[in-house]
Amino acid sequence: MDVVETPAQAEAQQPSADQATAESVAQPPLADASFQPAVPAPDAQSAPGEPPSAATINGAIAVEAGRAAPADTATPAEPAAPHASHPAHTDAVTVKAESATPQPEFVNGGTQPGDPIKQESAPPSQTALAPAPSSTELKPSASPLASVEPTPAPSTPPMDVTPAPVSTPVPVVPAVPRTRKEALLVRVAEERTDADAWLELLGIVEREGKDMVGAEVEVWWQEMTGLYERFFEVWPHASKQYQAYIELSLSTSHFAHVENIYSRALRPTPSVDLWQSYIAYVRRTNEPRGPEGRDTVVKAIEYALSHIGHDREAGEIWRDYAHYLRDGPATNTWEEQQRMDAMRRTYQRAVVLPINNVEAMWREWDAFEGNLNRVTAKKFLADRSPAYMSARSALRELRTLSDGPLFLFRADSLPVRPTWTEGERARIAGWKRYLAWEETNPLDIEDENVLRARITYAYRKAIMHMRFYPEIWFKAAHYQKTIGRDDEALLLLKQGSEANPGSFLLTFALAEAEETRKDYAAAHATYSRLIEHISSEIKKTEASIANELGELEAPLRAPLEVIPGENEGETRERRRTVETDVAEKKDAVSKRRAKEVEELAKGAGNVWTSRMRFARRAEGIKAARAVFKEARGWSHCTWHVYEAGAMMEYHGSKDPVVATKIFELGLKKFPLEVDFVTHYLDFLIFINDDGNARALFERVAPTLPSDKARPLWSRWAMYEYGYGDLAAALKFEARLAEAFPEEQPIKRLAERHTHLRIDKIASTDLGFGIKPPSTVAAAQSSMPAAANKRVAADEHADRKDDRAKRSRRESASPAPSVGGGGDRKPSGPPPAVKGRYNSPAPQAPPPSRPLNDPLSLFLSQLPNPRAFDGPIVSVDDCIIAIRSMVLPSMPAQGGPGPAARGGPPLPPPDVGRVRRGSPDYAYRGPAGGYRR
Repeated sequence: MDVVETPAQAEAQQPSADQATAESVAQPPLADASFQPAVPAPDAQSAPGEPPSAATINGAIAVEAGRAAPADTATPAEPAAPHASHPAHTDAVTVKAESATPQPEFVNGGTQPGDPIKQESAPPSQTALAPAPSSTELKPSASPLASVEPTPAPSTPPMDVTPAPVSTPVPVVPAVPRTRKEALLVRVAEERTDADAWLELLGIVEREGKDMVGAEVEVWWQEMTGLYERFFEVWPHASKQYQAYIELSLSTSHFAHVENIYSRALRPTPSVDLWQSYIAYVRRTNEPRGPEGRDTVVKAIEYALSHIGHDREAGEIWRDYAHYLRDGPATNTWEEQQRMDAMRRTYQRAVVLPINNVEAMWREWDAFEGNLNRVTAKKFLADRSPAYMSARSALRELRTLSDGPLFLFRADSLPVRPTWTEGERARIAGWKRYLAWEETNPLDIEDENVLRARITYAYRKAIMHMRFYPEIWFKAAHYQKTIGRDDEALLLLKQGSEANPGSFLLTFALAEAEETRKDYAAAHATYSRLIEHISSEIKKTEASIANELGELEAPLRAPLEVIPGENEGETRERRRTVETDVAEKKDAVSKRRAKEVEELAKGAGNVWTSRMRFARRAEGIKAARAVFKEARGWSHCTWHVYEAGAMMEYHGSKDPVVATKIFELGLKKFPLEVDFVTHYLDFLIFINDDGNARALFERVAPTLPSDKARPLWSRWAMYEYGYGDLAAALKFEARLAEAFPEEQPIKRLAERHTHLRIDKIASTDLGFGIKPPSTVAAAQSSMPAAANKRVAADEHADRKDDRAKRSRRESASPAPSVGGGGDRKPSGPPPAVKGRYNSPAPQAPPPSRPLNDPLSLFLSQLPNPRAFDGPIVSVDDCIIAIRSMVLPSMPAQGGPGPAARGGPPLPPPDVGRVRRGSPDYAYRGPAGGYRR
C-alpha cells in the first residue's frame, strides 16, 4: 500500500539548528501595565518547511528569516485585540529552528537541541513557543486532481518525558500542625506521592487567594507557584493540573507563567487536552491579527498534530482543523484552490489514523470531494480506502484493549505508587497488552520511521499514566535500545530511576547501561543512590516503630483508675497486669516490624553485592575490595555481603585463605545466622577442608536450638553419609536421635542411602509417590476375564427385561387426569421408614454401574455442591473479563499472518500466570511461585 502521510512526518522537515537562527525582537516599552504585540515586517517570510523564526503563544509573532535586527532596536508594532481577561503583550525571545536529527533530553532541566522551544538571553519574564510549520506547503495547482506530494520520512521524536524543573521557594513545613493546611503540608513533606493530600492542599491555597488584595496577593502567588512547581516535580505529566495552573495564571495576569508552562510541558506531556488548550490560546490571541494571525494558528495546529495527531483522542483537533481551513478567506481563484488542497491533505492524513471519529471524518471528506467533483472524488477515496479500512479495524481493536472496566487512558486521576491489588495488576497487564499490540504494526505502516514514532508515542503515553511502575519504564527503554537509540534508552532509565528511586529493576538496568558506556563513576553513583534511598527508608521505618511503641506505653504513663475499697496489693496487681499487657504488645510489634527492617536491609545487601561484582568486572579485584570495605561499614550490612565477598575472592583471586578469613569475619558478626553458617560449611566442604568444616559444625551447631539448627545438622549428615565411614555415620546418627527424638530411625536410614534425591525406599517400600488405583478399576481388574464376560451378558439381559416390563406397565396404566388426580402412583423413591429411636432406617444404595470413561469417574468423585464454602464468583465480572479479552488473530487459509506482514504475531492475552520464556520476564517470587 502507499505510504500514508502522518502527523509524525512533520518533524522530519525541520532544518538543523545551524541553518536558520532568528534574531530577538526588542521588548516594546511598557504602557499602562501592558505590552503591545509585535507584528512581523511585511516582507518577513519563513522558508518552506521551516518553523517560524520567532513566535510567542500570546500573539507576539516575529519572523526574521535571514535578516538580523539589532538587539536594541524595537520592531514596529501595532495593537491587537486583547484577551478577554488580560491585555495583550509580547516578549523578546530568540527561537532556534528544530533540528531534523533528534537530540537526547537532559534529565535535570533545560531545553535541548532539536526543541522548537529555545530560549536564549531572555529576561526571566520572557518565554516563547514556536509552533512547527505545516507538513505540506500550499502551492498552486492547476486542477483538483493535483497530487499530494509526500513529505520526507520523519525521524523518531526524542523521548523527552520529563519537563524541565523550575526553582521555586519551598514552603515552610510547620513542626506541629495547627490547621488543615499545615497538616497537609506535613503529609506531602513526608510522602511526596500522596495524591489526595496534594490535590486538597492546592485547593485550599487557591481558595485563600480569592479574598486577598494588595500586597497579600503577591505573597499568596509566590506560595501558590511554589506548591505547583513542587507538585509537578512529582507528576510532570499532570495535564489537568497544568490547565488549572494556566487558568489561574491568566486570571491573575501572570502571563509569563502561561508561556513558561506551555514551553516546558507541551512536548513531554502526551495529553490531547493540554494541546487543545494550547491551540485555543493561540487562536484566541492571534486570530484578531488578520492573515498573519491565521498563518500562526495554522502553524500551531500543525505543530500540535505533529506530536499528538495519531492519538486516538485527537479526532476533534483534526475535525476542527479541517473546518478552520474551510472557513478561511479566499479572495481569488488561486487562494480558493490552495484552501481546497489544504483541506484535502488534512482529510487524507486523518482518515488513515485510528482516531475516535475516523468514520465521521471519512463521511465529511466524501461530502467535500463530492461537492467539488464526483469523478475525482471516487479516485481520491479509492486511493485511501484500504488505509481507512485498516484504521477502522485498528480502532475497534484499540477500543477492545483500552475501554471497559480498565479504561487505560483515564486522565482524571493521578498515577500513584502501586500496592499490587488485583485491579492494579489487571491495569498493568492491560497496558502491556496495548504496547505489544502497537509493536505488531496493526496499521501495516511501511515507513519504519513512522512506525517507530507511533510506538514511541505509545510508550510515552504509558509512562504518563503508569509513572510509578518501573516495568513500563524498562520496556520503553528496551524498545529504544532495540531500534538503536541508546541515548534515549539511557535517558529513560535515568528519568525512571528519579521517578522510582527505590526500583531495583531500573537501578540495575541503568548501572549496566552506564557500565557498557564505560562511565564507571556514574554506575557507582547509581548504586549509591539506591543504597541511600534504602537507608532513608530504614530510618523512616525505625522512627515509625519507635512512635508505635511509644503509643503503646501510654497506659503506663496514665494514672490508674481509683477503685473504692481496693487495697494496695490489688492496685499493684492491676499495675502489673497493665505492664504485662503492654510488654506483650510491644514485643509483638517489635517482632512484626523487625521483619520490615530486615527485608530492607536484605535489599541493600543485594545492591552492595551487585556493586562489588560490577567493580570487579570493570575495575579489578582491588576496586571490589574497596566496595566490600565500604559495605562492611554500613550500619545495616547483612551476612549476604560477607558471603558474596568471600566467594568473589575465591573465584577471582583463586585464594581460599582470603575467602576463609572473610567467612570468619562474618561469623563473628553473625554467629546465630544458620544460613550463613551453612554457606560457610558448604564452602569448606567444597575446598575439601574437612578438618575446619568439622570444627565449624562442632563450634556452632551445639550452641543453637535444635529446631533452628536443623539445616546445619542435615548438611553435615549428608557429608558424613556420603564421604565418612559407617562407624562415623552411625555415631553421628546417634547424636541426631538425641537432638531430634521425634524422627523415626527409618528416615535416617533412607537418608543414608539417598543420592541426588533418588529415594527408592520411600517410593518402593513405603508407597510414597505412588498413585493408588481407583476402586472401580481395582474391582474390575480383580475379576477373571470369563467372569467379566458373564456379568456383562447378565446385565445386558436384565436391562432388556426391565425395558420390556416398563413398556407393558405404561401401556396398561390409565392417563392422568387434568387436575392431577387419577390412580397413577407418584414416581420417585418411597418415603423413608423411621427406624429405632426416630432415626431413618438405612436404605440400600441404588445399584451402581461401572464407570468406564474418565469423565464419569471424575464427576463421581466430586463432593456435594453444598459442601462448597468458598468465594462466589461474580458472573458479570467474568463476562466483562471475557468480553475485554484480546484473542490472537488467526490468518485466513493461505493468507499472510502478522509475521508475514513484517511484524511479530499478536501475543495472546496476558491472563493468568506468566509463562516461562515470555517477554514479561517470569519472575519467581519469595514463595517460589510465578507472579500473578
